[in-house]
Amino acid sequence: MIMKNKFMKTRNVFAVLLVSALLLALAACGNDSQPSGKYLLAGVTGDPDGTTFAELDEMYKAKDERITDYWYMEFLSGGRFTLVLSGETEAGGTYTRDGNVLTLTAAGKSSDAVINGKKITYTYETGAKLIFRKAPEGLSKAALIWIITGSVALVLIAGIAVLAVKKRKKA
Repeated sequence: MIMKNKFMKTRNVFAVLLVSALLLALAACGNDSQPSGKYLLAGVTGDPDGTTFAELDEMYKAKDERITDYWYMEFLSGGRFTLVLSGETEAGGTYTRDGNVLTLTAAGKSSDAVINGKKITYTYETGAKLIFRKAPEGLSKAALIWIITGSVALVLIAGIAVLAVKKRKKA
C-alpha cells in the first residue's frame, strides 16, 4: 500500500509538471505581437496584367520547382524584413506594427501591409495584392514518420521485454 501511494504521488507530480510545461509552450506560441519567420505566397488578386497565383504556380511546377521558394516575405529579429519576388530580393529593411497594419520601410520608402492572423496582404506597386501565409514551422513529415516509427518500435521492444521477464518468473 505504501509503494502504491508513493507511485501515485510521483505520477501526480509528473502530471502537474507536464501540464504546466504544455501551458507555457502554448502561451509562447500564442504570442503574435510581431510576425516572425517566413510567409509564403498563397494568392494574387487584382494584378493589372491579369496574372493569377495559379498561373505563377504552374510556371514553377513546369520546371519542377516550388513557387514558395521564389515568392515570400521573411521577418527577422530586430524588426527587419525581406521581400523576395521571383527569386530576387525586392525589398529589405525594417518594419513596425500598429494593430493589424505593418509598415515596411526599405530604401527610404514606406509601404503598408495588413496582417490578419497567419495571413499578410501586401499591395505591390503595380496594384496587385500579394497574399502571404505563415509557413509551417516544426518537424518535417519525414522526421515525424521516423519519430512515430521509432516510438512504435520502442513500445514493441518494451512489450517483448515484459513478456520475457514474465516467462522467466514462471519458469
